[in-house]
Amino acid sequence: AVMVQGLLMYMSTGNQPFAELYALQVSPLSSLCNEGVSQHLLAKFALNNGQQYEQSMLTSIVSEIQSVYECLGITCQDVGAFVANDEVLVPKCTDAKAVPYHSLAGYTPTTDVEYLLNTTLDVAAIRKMSNWTEAKIIYEQGMNSFDPDGVSVALADWGQYADWDMSTLPYFNFFKYALARIGALSNGHDLPQYSGTIVQDIFLELGSTLGDKSDDEMAAEAIVITHYWMQVARRLYESISGCAAGNSTMATIAIDLSVAAYVGLDQKVGDDKSGYVLYNLAEKMSLLFSTETQNNGTSQVNQNIMKSFEDIQQLAKTCQNNTSAASTIHLLANKIIQQMTVPLVQGLLFYMDTSNAAEVELYGLQITPLVATCSESKYVDLQDLLVLSESGYADDMKQKVTDILESSYPCMGITCDDIGRYGNYSCNAGLAGDNAPITRIVGFDLSNNIDGYLKLDLDVRQISMLMSVGAYTAAENMISRGQNALVLDSSGQPAYYRSIKNIAKPELVNFILNVTNQDKPFEKISPEQTTALVVEAIQTLFSYQASIAMLNAAVEQCTSNDANESQISQWESALGYLVGSIEGVDPGGNFKGDGQMIYALAKENCFQFNICTNDGDSELNEDLLSLFRQGKEKLASNACSDLSATVPRIVSVLQTILIQGTLKFALADADLTGDSGSKDLARGYVLAQSIYPILELADSQSAAIIETNMAFPVPNNPVPNGIEAVFTAIATAISQMTGIDCAKIGNVTYGGFVAGVCPVNDGNASTADPQDLSIAVDSVVDEETPLAISNGLYTSNSNVQDRIDIAADVWDISKALSSQNVNLARSIYREGLNSEMRDNQGFLLMRKRNIADFSLMAGQTMSEDLPFNLFRYALQDAYGYYKGAPVEQYADTFVENAFENTLVPTLAVEAIVALNIWMAVVHELYDQINQCKALDESNAPLSVDIAAAYYIGDGQQTGSSQTGHLLYRLTEEAGELFGQDGIGSGEAEINTKVLILFNRIKDDVSSPDSCPAKSSTVADLRLHIDQAVSYMTVPLLQNLIHYMKSNDRYRVQMYALSVIPLIAGCNEATFSYLRTALIDNDYDPLKFNEILAKLQGAYRCLGVSCADVGAYKGGTVPQCQDPSDRNVVALAGYLPTTNVFDQSEIDLDILQIKILVSTGALSAANDLYNYGRNSMRPSNSTSNGLLSLQSIASDPTIASAPSLKTFLDYYQISNFADSVVTNVFTSSEQYKDLTLKQKATFVSTALNVMVMYMFSLSLLDTAVMDCNAADIRRNEFGITGIDFAAASIIGSIEGHQDGGNPDDVGLLLYGLSKKNCASMHTCTVNGDSEINDQLGLLLYAAQTELNSLSCVSLSHTVTEIQTVLKTILLQSLVRSIALLGRADESNGSAANIMEMNADVSDDDTDFINAYLYTLALVPLINKANPQSSFLLEVNMAFENLFKPLDNLKWQVFYAVADAIKDMPDVDCNLLGYISDMDPCSTDRSHLTTVVAKATVQSSGAPFFSFSQFWFLLLATCMLAVLW
Repeated sequence: AVMVQGLLMYMSTGNQPFAELYALQVSPLSSLCNEGVSQHLLAKFALNNGQQYEQSMLTSIVSEIQSVYECLGITCQDVGAFVANDEVLVPKCTDAKAVPYHSLAGYTPTTDVEYLLNTTLDVAAIRKMSNWTEAKIIYEQGMNSFDPDGVSVALADWGQYADWDMSTLPYFNFFKYALARIGALSNGHDLPQYSGTIVQDIFLELGSTLGDKSDDEMAAEAIVITHYWMQVARRLYESISGCAAGNSTMATIAIDLSVAAYVGLDQKVGDDKSGYVLYNLAEKMSLLFSTETQNNGTSQVNQNIMKSFEDIQQLAKTCQNNTSAASTIHLLANKIIQQMTVPLVQGLLFYMDTSNAAEVELYGLQITPLVATCSESKYVDLQDLLVLSESGYADDMKQKVTDILESSYPCMGITCDDIGRYGNYSCNAGLAGDNAPITRIVGFDLSNNIDGYLKLDLDVRQISMLMSVGAYTAAENMISRGQNALVLDSSGQPAYYRSIKNIAKPELVNFILNVTNQDKPFEKISPEQTTALVVEAIQTLFSYQASIAMLNAAVEQCTSNDANESQISQWESALGYLVGSIEGVDPGGNFKGDGQMIYALAKENCFQFNICTNDGDSELNEDLLSLFRQGKEKLASNACSDLSATVPRIVSVLQTILIQGTLKFALADADLTGDSGSKDLARGYVLAQSIYPILELADSQSAAIIETNMAFPVPNNPVPNGIEAVFTAIATAISQMTGIDCAKIGNVTYGGFVAGVCPVNDGNASTADPQDLSIAVDSVVDEETPLAISNGLYTSNSNVQDRIDIAADVWDISKALSSQNVNLARSIYREGLNSEMRDNQGFLLMRKRNIADFSLMAGQTMSEDLPFNLFRYALQDAYGYYKGAPVEQYADTFVENAFENTLVPTLAVEAIVALNIWMAVVHELYDQINQCKALDESNAPLSVDIAAAYYIGDGQQTGSSQTGHLLYRLTEEAGELFGQDGIGSGEAEINTKVLILFNRIKDDVSSPDSCPAKSSTVADLRLHIDQAVSYMTVPLLQNLIHYMKSNDRYRVQMYALSVIPLIAGCNEATFSYLRTALIDNDYDPLKFNEILAKLQGAYRCLGVSCADVGAYKGGTVPQCQDPSDRNVVALAGYLPTTNVFDQSEIDLDILQIKILVSTGALSAANDLYNYGRNSMRPSNSTSNGLLSLQSIASDPTIASAPSLKTFLDYYQISNFADSVVTNVFTSSEQYKDLTLKQKATFVSTALNVMVMYMFSLSLLDTAVMDCNAADIRRNEFGITGIDFAAASIIGSIEGHQDGGNPDDVGLLLYGLSKKNCASMHTCTVNGDSEINDQLGLLLYAAQTELNSLSCVSLSHTVTEIQTVLKTILLQSLVRSIALLGRADESNGSAANIMEMNADVSDDDTDFINAYLYTLALVPLINKANPQSSFLLEVNMAFENLFKPLDNLKWQVFYAVADAIKDMPDVDCNLLGYISDMDPCSTDRSHLTTVVAKATVQSSGAPFFSFSQFWFLLLATCMLAVLW
């Protein structure tokens, strides 16, 4: 009442700031009563700086607030009237209006739900709309529902304000958690608005690809199952909260709104043809799945839900005096939500059966978050299948999907009977459980229903989800109220939820609340640490304490004279606390990391402490279950005295697990910093706290050491006394404990030493003490010690034994997989086993190198490596993901899925070598360049030595395909298949070449001061490293061909994934074809020859030859033929007289630079620009090596060519193009705000239309000069200027056939002309560009004239060629500004270019292209027509990308059109027109206003330099007179 009084007072007196303050208090409370009132208050006072409120609105807003008094639990008397200066500004209100009557499928609300009901009419309207744009408007603006001020209520607002309205709703936050893996919802969008994103995406699809009326129904369906489903859940939980607060009115309003959202208007009981929302959906699904009841044919789901709604309505009336009402409402609310899940599952099954992939994805988006509440691994697998599959849902996924769904039914609270049957689908009751109690857990048979204890792990799982998305209040509510563990009454019916708060010790609950409230000392810890503290506290402290209490209760029950069956139930319940339900029925439990309790912690620890069983379980868990079985037998026989000895043994096992966990995290924490934000620091702290009391009892000094070293938050550095101090303290304390067996804790191995916590010299050969750990920590390896790898295959300059040991991990994984021990294999992969990690000084780190991190950390370590960025670019979806994970982790994603492949058990280890290890070798090679560039003089091993260690490994014999485990062996195996065994040693030719290059690279950097002393070192390194990487692709290609020929689809996909992405840097069309054929879809052996031809066509770009690959199995697949270097090959049909294909490959540099920039690897792009990669200088060149774009852009001899004098005069510097490009690489001030996509477009376009265009002009001039000198090949390349110009205009990507590559447009001027011709109406009958046809004729003419030394004719022809090139740029400028205009028309409210193109593309690139075309043309235009040049300078200045625009399209067009009239050499027939823009048919009458306007706009300093400004002002006046 006080908050309302404050709001009314400041509203009536016009005090906006204070009114806003009170509105922010009243609005959230009002949202529990009437959403419209709440949103209206926000709109008027809080949003838009409170500018919407006017004093004239006072009466209407006061009425709105008064309408919710009853719901808020206040009266008109409580609030009273507000009087100021004897004037009544806000009179006291009277009784509320009568509530409109509605019967909602038999339910009668007692509160006003009119506004929500009316929104369902919007759903009906959207479903019926024949025009999707009108449907979208209804969704975004509303049509049938209005707030008290008459403002339309829009469904889109439900998604937009979801985070505000539902921040404490568990289900909303479950969806936030689960949908974060989907880039389309999380990347570039506000994830809490996921439901709106889904619907808007469907509207987008309707507008672009679908477009029929049935698809409009899909949009309405999406609104129903996303928006309304969550609204029902929201109001149900508001009813719980209202009742828990003793507010019956609030609870009643909430349940009425929930029913309104579920049923909607016009719905008849049991009728599938009336109504618009969820009730109707349930009826339709019940008809399909035969789940109608005998009661009027109503669906089972609706009958159950409506009954629960009515029960809640009655309970809501009793909230003020019924202490159990809220908990009962909680049960009923969850029952409703569970039943609401049934139509979703039915819908998914139905659309799977009808192969409707779009609907499958829609329902998958709604169901996977619900599965996520049960199991991380199941939801990930399901989401990968239903939502993230590149090719969409396919019928062969059906069985796996149904298996995941049915195994999740018990957790989701539904049964086979609920789902029913459809078509061939029949639910597997054995898998689904059908609501029966759990009778077996981790191999332990249960005699009692202990679900109420087992399912507390689901609470832990869901609390973890809530914490991870920052929903701390929702997590607190779940801890207090419970969510999954039902307590049954005496009749076996659910009574309430067992909650963690009601079982845990008060001090534990207080600790958790301190963390969630972020009270001291936890106010500055990271979100990950906040989550870890809460979850670990429940998983360990709660689980441990609750189980011991239950064990003691069982013993007490047994030893009393009242022994009965309940004592066995208590005993089993204690086990339930420790294991949980998620572990499953099989011995060892769940091995995918889904477990939540101490049992899972033991499995997590066992690998590091070498106490895992053969199946991957912990020996401690086996001991635990054995003791529980013994205890159960003793209880059954009433042997209570024996039982008293069993309980301490169980406690000792549990304490051993906790000690083990403390040591594990001490090891992990030792290498961290206190401010790292790592969750390991938090987990270690909780585990240390769990054992602190028993340590204190045993040895207080040891306890103090543990407390100091495991403190959190960390005051300085973690484990300040060192890891040995922690192990020693534990060892000391254990010696004073009863029942703890130090040998059961296990040992850790570091630096070749075994360490444990057993006493020194205890005489037990199987135990270890902490002293060995001290030796290991203090041992130092000389990193500069040379090392012969595998019997001298390569001799390193540095000690890389730790890297060589990674081969032992691969071997151990291979052995584990061969023995079907997938859990052990996965543990070695994830945690490492044999490869120790050391710092640059050679000191041991307390962690193992693991192969998983080669991929998981790749985004950080490999971000500037070209091959890695080719993979990122090639594999990512529009949001940077690959199969649901960040694309940078593509290798790990494949390997983790391969572990589950039972048909090819060793696929995972093969993928580890081909994906993880291969890219690690490549990275180390590229890092060698960085070491050289940085002049790294540290003791760190040479990167090339590390690369050799990962390539060869240990135990490899020269030329052997039977020894070794890494890439050398893989290459030997592939070489044997392709006849590549070398002579003598039998070493595969590729291995010989790779090792030669490794040694050459080592030699490049091994001499003192080699990097700074020789400027060519980095260039040489790049050349050698690229050659080595090229050769490393050969065994991947060979194996791909081998497995294609063998029709092994799993290995085909794996090897395709290992090499095909590299082809994205060669030819987009070839890559796209191969990805579709080999990665995204199952390989079709009938397409072998077609696919092979595509592969072989990419060999040259990959840097390999047909001879490198060889012939498969003696000619089963013959060796392809490499073109001779002496052969002259055509360029898009033009046949040069000299071989210039090497030079034409400069366009591959542009392509790869564009890719690098698009992935953010700007430094790598700059290096490629500076050093070159794909285009070689000829052998007789005076500057042997690579031809780089930078050398072209900055060469002053090129800039001095006659044709470039106009450019030099205009820009006044010879390297203008170079400076423009370099400024983008360095993100200079002017370009720093460009997106990566914009930068990629900028660089690639600038390199084409500025660098290569000007280079082509200079080459054409050179040809004329060579002709006049009577030496047509006098340049350093030994090729004719005409041929070289052709190569620079056409490039290699266009291929050899006439007209160029029809599938992939090149990146040079020839390709630009092809892009333009359709829009500009200048395509030939066969689809080629008329300009390119003319260009080809002129090139042939020039070639003939040059060879015959017809120099005068050649000069004329060269001028014509240069005019044609200018025409391409003019055409491109007109086309690009036309695209700007189109974007402008599609979004009339846009304020700038960025917004204008929001409806056309993600980022604006059209303006950037137009800007660069202008840069290339404006010197020529300035020469022909200064006023047109002026107009372009003003309108196309770069800052206009971000500034408001004023009819830019036409100003630029008129300037170009006018300039063309002063360029008589331009052929208008070749230039063409687009839409209503015909530059050759526009008169000059527009120029007066355009020039005048541009003069005003240019009041600031223009971007381009020009000297004719005074002339332009005069020209404006003259034009006015003349025209």
